[in-house]
Amino acid sequence: MNYEKEFKKALKHAEKKRQKQRIYETKHRYDKKKTKLTDGKKYTIFMFANLVVVELFSMYAMIRFQDISALYSLIGIGAAIVGQVVTLASYNHKSLGENTQGGIVYETAMRSLEKEDEPVG
Repeated sequence: MNYEKEFKKALKHAEKKRQKQRIYETKHRYDKKKTKLTDGKKYTIFMFANLVVVELFSMYAMIRFQDISALYSLIGIGAAIVGQVVTLASYNHKSLGENTQGGIVYETAMRSLEKEDEPVG
């Protein structure tokens, strides 16, 4: 008869765990999921940060040395970086269209297939 008490105790414990899990899921159902930045966005941020550093250095050099020859770097590098960012943005938009299938990102669809293929038990 001792095993019946242990079994009932285990059932109560399991029910409490399930109830806590349901409460947690209910509380956190609408929490915002944190997503990582894509490589394209990281590259774009890096490009603009690089542009800002070059601009600040060029402006400092113009003020410090009282010479406007640093304008060449502002005009040339600025135009080149903006061109690269526009090209990168159009490439990212194109690849997004190629890597989606029925509104689902291709990698997500593949992950869900892998989960279905895993053996149970």
